[in-house]
Amino acid sequence: MVKLLTEKERETLDEKIARGGLSGWIASKRLRLDDERRLHAETVATTTAETWRGKVKLSSRGFHMPFGGPDQIVGPMPEARATTVQLAGLNPWAVGAGAPLVGTPVGLHLVTGGSVHFDLTGWMVRGGYITAPVMLLLALNGYGKSSLVRRIQTGAVAQGRTSLVLGDCKPDFRAQTEAFGGQVIELGHGHGTLNPLDVGALGRVIPVFEEEADKEDKAGNTTRAELLREKASSLRLEVRQRQLTMVAGLIELIRHGKVGDFEETVIASSLRILYEEEGFDAENPPLLQDLLEVIKSSHPTLMEDVGVDVHPTWAKADDEDYSRIALEEYSHQIQPLRRSLRALIKGEFGEIFNNQTTTRLDLDAPAICVDVSKIPHSDTSPLRAAVLMTCWSEGFGAVQAAHELADMGLAPKRTFQCIMDELWQVLGADSSMISRVNELSRLNRTIGTELIMITHSIADFGAFDSARERGQAEGLVERARVKIFGALPPKEVARLRDVVGLSATEESMLTSWAATTSLTGEGARPGEAPPLPPGTGKFLIKVGERGTPGIPFQLIFAPSERTSGVHDTNARFADAGKRAGLEKTAMTPDEGKHHR
Repeated sequence: MVKLLTEKERETLDEKIARGGLSGWIASKRLRLDDERRLHAETVATTTAETWRGKVKLSSRGFHMPFGGPDQIVGPMPEARATTVQLAGLNPWAVGAGAPLVGTPVGLHLVTGGSVHFDLTGWMVRGGYITAPVMLLLALNGYGKSSLVRRIQTGAVAQGRTSLVLGDCKPDFRAQTEAFGGQVIELGHGHGTLNPLDVGALGRVIPVFEEEADKEDKAGNTTRAELLREKASSLRLEVRQRQLTMVAGLIELIRHGKVGDFEETVIASSLRILYEEEGFDAENPPLLQDLLEVIKSSHPTLMEDVGVDVHPTWAKADDEDYSRIALEEYSHQIQPLRRSLRALIKGEFGEIFNNQTTTRLDLDAPAICVDVSKIPHSDTSPLRAAVLMTCWSEGFGAVQAAHELADMGLAPKRTFQCIMDELWQVLGADSSMISRVNELSRLNRTIGTELIMITHSIADFGAFDSARERGQAEGLVERARVKIFGALPPKEVARLRDVVGLSATEESMLTSWAATTSLTGEGARPGEAPPLPPGTGKFLIKVGERGTPGIPFQLIFAPSERTSGVHDTNARFADAGKRAGLEKTAMTPDEGKHHR
């Protein structure tokens, strides 16, 4: 029987506690232990339990009954956590058991069953887990890549970020953008058009700064007025440079070759002539046709750009003869440039690019989806890649415009998200596209933008002829601080070993998710959902290159997502069963016998 302290002994302990010191601390521990023993004794005296033998009484050593007795309490085992590099060879730590509670809930951990959260900006700003908000998603088609990104997009929009899908190829994000109340822009033959020479949102910021500068002058704030005018001047030059880069990029795509140095100079001078001499402005931007007409006009400045002297001091021929010779030389030099511009103006390119922009981006919308699904993808035509590149330029120009206004105190500060789906189509269009994507991945942190790249295979980044382009592609993969893998074939997993460290367990996961279901049984009837592949919605999050265990999880849809239908990317097959002659969902016994 446990001995309890008497009331006098408890009073003595109270006095020692009042005096303090080490003896007082020891006295407080003894008094607390006695309180616990008294409570236990009271519980033992009043507790009984009903058993098949009747009532049994609880004692300090357990219940008084056959096989009763003391119950030893086993304390928790000490736990330690480390990477597989520090504790190499310990199989229990082959996959990550942790999952940060930062960001949007995306699913349940496949090992622990805990909630898994993910958010690029949150992981960088709040958690400090990554250094740049760049993500690469790899998985076979049909295993939920777009569904996962739509969940991440939902979290970004809920947190106030503007999500930009600058080129939705299928489209996978249109329905969700409409559900958000966002802006959907269609591009394609018979639909919307896009002017590469439109100044965009960045150009439309310039008059805002100039008007604000006039107001500051009237208020006597000359310093701020000068700052606003300097900003407007620098933005005007940047818009002109963006236009030059856009036209040069389109020409490179269509001719599958580089633009010459003097050709870039001719384009730059022609743009200056259009705006300064021909009367074009932000509200009435020129078209590619106008650019071609200026180049054909043999303007003296353009002739000097090509290298033809307009008034040589050494000319022995008369002025009329020399003028004819100079014009012939100029026409000969710009002939390749004229051919390339004409190819952009006529045919399939001209229907989209040689018209004013139909719909401009509205950054006040919670999400923007540029639907390019009406533009067919073809290995022989770079049209879709040209449209995507133009959309990126317009989209990131609009993002910069929002930041410029915020920096000058004319708008609230904002962050953005850019989703680049079907990246393989862009990279496969022309080798010059890798430099465009590469530039975005380097600058996205400075312009406050998450970058999400989606493709099918790591081999898409190595399908280039030159070592320089392959190096740029490999650098793009390395700068993706978060890599998420879905179901992949063994050959793809082997390629990944050179990019990111995968344990044997993680490799087994990825390949097992890609396995097919059992090829037995009858198919689902109309109205019934077919069984899903075993790896649908299963993903592995990897951060860093070596040694860090991944986080495997299962994507879980919310009820609202299921009822909305935003994740149904197989809607085209909804009536396939009916077209196959399976209109009836049930058969009578006689019909079934005849059918067999």
